[in-house]
Amino acid sequence: MAVYTQESNSLLGSSTRKQSPEAYYDSISAYTRRKPSESIHCGLHYKDFAEFLSPGPRSTTPIASNASVQPPTSATGYPFITSLVYNKKGVTIGQPFEHTDPARLHDDLDEQQKKLHLQHPDTAQQDTATLLFMSGYPSPQWICALGAEFRVDPEFFRRHMSFCQVTDYNDQPCLPSGFLNILTLREVKLFHRENVISQDKVQQARAQSSDDVRSSHNNLQNLGDSIVRRFSPHNERTFSTEHNISCYIAKKPQGSWFNRHVCFQLDANTFKVTKLTPMALALVWMDSGREPVDNETKGTAGPPWVDSHTRLPIIQHFYKSALKYTASVPPPATTTPTASAAHGQHRPGPHPSQDRYIPANQQGTGQTNIQSNPRSAHLPNVYGLPSTTETPKTDPLGLLHDLYKYCLSGESQFINFLGQQVDESLRRASQDPEFALENLRYNKALLDDHIAYLSELECFTKAYHELSKDEIGTELHQTPATGARLTARYSILQDIASLTGRANRFSQRCLEGTAAIMNAAALLESRQAINQSEQVKLLTLLATVFIPASFVSSVFGMNFVEMDSGKSWSWAVGFGTIGAVILVSGLMSYWLEAKYKKKKEKVKMVSLLSSNVNG
Repeated sequence: MAVYTQESNSLLGSSTRKQSPEAYYDSISAYTRRKPSESIHCGLHYKDFAEFLSPGPRSTTPIASNASVQPPTSATGYPFITSLVYNKKGVTIGQPFEHTDPARLHDDLDEQQKKLHLQHPDTAQQDTATLLFMSGYPSPQWICALGAEFRVDPEFFRRHMSFCQVTDYNDQPCLPSGFLNILTLREVKLFHRENVISQDKVQQARAQSSDDVRSSHNNLQNLGDSIVRRFSPHNERTFSTEHNISCYIAKKPQGSWFNRHVCFQLDANTFKVTKLTPMALALVWMDSGREPVDNETKGTAGPPWVDSHTRLPIIQHFYKSALKYTASVPPPATTTPTASAAHGQHRPGPHPSQDRYIPANQQGTGQTNIQSNPRSAHLPNVYGLPSTTETPKTDPLGLLHDLYKYCLSGESQFINFLGQQVDESLRRASQDPEFALENLRYNKALLDDHIAYLSELECFTKAYHELSKDEIGTELHQTPATGARLTARYSILQDIASLTGRANRFSQRCLEGTAAIMNAAALLESRQAINQSEQVKLLTLLATVFIPASFVSSVFGMNFVEMDSGKSWSWAVGFGTIGAVILVSGLMSYWLEAKYKKKKEKVKMVSLLSSNVNG
């Protein structure tokens, strides 16, 4: 039997925490009262976050116009946290463990460690690394419990919940030195609609996308609800949603869950005490959680991204990946849990069809038998499976290596898709130039935003890599493990640089395509103007002949008493006057045209000379 003790070998209890959840909240609340006039490190930007965590009566005024005021009504009943434990070799120890009650987080972690080291006694003397996944919309109880248990910097939680902030202090992104332990990745999901919509509805959905996202934030009510950061309708069939994945790289503090002793009773009189020192701890907070369904929205229409759709999977490639699964090596099973606890449990693999979502009001129609509310946060369900890469998990960046690759693979597919949309817009430019220009503008805005995101990600990775070089050592003193760590980090930097260059090329193609369409439109307008000028020239020629003739005819057609209509000379005078007027009009037209051509040639000569001088 094994029991957990501290340095004093006392039984593990609530006293092992250096800070309680209540004290964690009190520290944040006290920080919000620090004014700029009192310190250069003011805490006014934490006011909204502290209001969300407040256990007392809440303000009746909204925290923000685009945020949910009330936290989830219940903090239990949903596996908000999934913990994975690795050994030095990067192999998962035991099964991933789900935590459903923030009040028992401390005890459940102890229970998990106890079971792991009882089931794997050979790893009892090895250091372990821990990765904790959080899924969806949080509750104040979970945030305070996690913060107190692992001494988490509150800035990690505040940044992820930026949509709850009233005032935008323009502090994000911050300086590179300000986020060496906080990383933000993006998870981009591409979907195909079951029912194709028209171009007009695509434009309408784009115009309303920001309002739809803010409305979804207002409707966050349940623990674990998915948080959508951006909704992008791309064409009649495809749309995408973007979600943040915030990662916190924790140091090894003294006390709390770290530096524990495990006492193993070998027999009646023999005990073995082993000290557990986690090598690394990383918290991963994903926006993806459980999706809303119609019966949870109280009869109101849900956001447009919950319509019937099929999600495209994120494709990753590794060496000879197609040869890894054979008849003798089946894919990972998705059976029921093999072990469970009272408040936490080992969980099964993902549902094979959970990437497909059908609203409740469209089920039972014979289209599909997919579950009505699958967990879209499938990443923790498969992250603990044996990795195909030999990346050591001896440091936090090693823990996040597979997460890096997952997000960068999704980013690659998204950028490739945007490149296809740019090409499609250029092909359709001759048919509908206005819609093509709108698509190019829209795709360029998305590309530029992702270029900025990749630049920040590269900055973080380089900064963390430079800081850890001293720990790794020079190449002459590297071990195979440290060499693998360097190789893994360089591969991440290469992937980021490649994606940035690809996105820049597509963005430049948008600019060139826009310029080409605008030039084609200008050329078409100039051709129309030339045709119109030819018509005006013909009308001018006709007017030169007929207007004077009409004028003279009108004059000589009057009934003057002095003129004898019976005399023949009256006709000669009339026709002579008409001929003279036409001749004078023609000479004046010829003179004006010659003068215009001479002026045009002079302007052309001056522009040619100026271009030669500048050249």
